[in-house]
Amino acid sequence: MTYRRLLWLLVGLTLWLGCETNQTPLSVQGSQPPPDTLPRAGIDSVLFGYWVQAHMPSPDPESWWVTGFKIEPNGKMWRLGLEWATGRAAIDSFYTRDTILVARDGWLKWFQHNVLFEVTDSARYTVEEDTLILARPHRVDRYARWDGNTPLTPPIASWATAKVQGRPFQTNRVSERLPAFARVSADGKGLFCELSEGFRCEFPEPRTIRLQVKNFHGPDRYALLGPDTTHATLVFWECDAAFEVSTTDSLPGELVITSFDTRTRRCEGTFRFPALHKDVVSNVIAQFPVEDGVFSLYVTGF
Repeated sequence: MTYRRLLWLLVGLTLWLGCETNQTPLSVQGSQPPPDTLPRAGIDSVLFGYWVQAHMPSPDPESWWVTGFKIEPNGKMWRLGLEWATGRAAIDSFYTRDTILVARDGWLKWFQHNVLFEVTDSARYTVEEDTLILARPHRVDRYARWDGNTPLTPPIASWATAKVQGRPFQTNRVSERLPAFARVSADGKGLFCELSEGFRCEFPEPRTIRLQVKNFHGPDRYALLGPDTTHATLVFWECDAAFEVSTTDSLPGELVITSFDTRTRRCEGTFRFPALHKDVVSNVIAQFPVEDGVFSLYVTGF
């Protein structure tokens, strides 16, 4: 296993179980998890339903994230993200379902399925009122019970679509973090837009589009040029890493801001651009056309 693949494995495990931990780790020593059994033969019914972590450290939705899981009586365990347009948790289609192996006598053991890895994990569990506590030797995570309907956050309408090399591109409907947004720089002279489909282990599928305006002055046409000025970047994700391709001065694109309203925090527009990539081995230059881009984004940063 390469170093970068191992790094992705550790990142995937961290994202799955959330980032909220207890500063004083709970000791989990002594007995080991019981042997694997058929899930329906031994799932503690108190675990059934939705369990979520919703973090909103600031009023800015760019800083929010929601994760969690749903446990069913048949032993299926579905990972959750936030459906941003409604503010409710929903099953994140990026992940396949996990399989519960043991869920009784204070032990929760499950088999994680992921495009990057498959691994068995376990933790001690306790339920205190409507809080599920999962404890490992060096980590404690807390999840709140959710009724499956009450919004966890205010709804945020923010989306983008395009065609990349002729393939449809659409930002995530459900994800742990806000998948599409526009951010204004502190001095008000810069605009940054990030549009994300989410990670997939399907190289060379592009998954993120970034648009950056250096001298932003509201609705107008902006030429997308080289990386030192107003430009666009296309991010490709591979299992082991990511690489970026960008617009150039010699082959520019265009970003059109049709509407920008600080009162409603709404930025709308269109974009198109060709991104170039030079292979360092073969010296072959490849072009990645991005066409028919349309967005309506929530604006952060002010």
